Amino acid sequence: MKGDRMGDHVPPLYEFSPEQRDKMLEDVAQRIARAGMATPAMIFLESNKPFSRLAGNALHIVSPAIGVFLPNIDAYGALLQDRENVDMLIFRLEEIEEERGQQQRALRAERKARVRERKLRAKGLPTETEPDPGQPPDSPEPPEQR
Repeated sequence: MKGDRMGDHVPPLYEFSPEQRDKMLEDVAQRIARAGMATPAMIFLESNKPFSRLAGNALHIVSPAIGVFLPNIDAYGALLQDRENVDMLIFRLEEIEEERGQQQRALRAERKARVRERKLRAKGLPTETEPDPGQPPDSPEPPEQR
């Protein structure tokens, strides 16, 4: 019979609209990513997903002590009791890590291009941003030879 499990008859402590839920999950994901803990957090959340309800309740228990430093800890505890929200948080952390990886790859490519350009200048060769000194600046490109 549905509703026989313990706790099914208790009304939820917090009700979140989808917008509130998304905003809270984004806030948590950004804080974790700024701390550089996205990968460890994903591993922790994945491995402890079966205990999400217990972890949410634990946050309610420690909220009087931690609530001084972290406002709304009860709301975040209620949010993380739902496994679907934990999955959404993990997915968002993965997205943030992917974005960060793309930014790092772009910065690396930019640095390599600057180093390459400096080396070419040091050898006296034309760079990609400078025209060939042997060719007049307004003349068209010479035809390709085959």
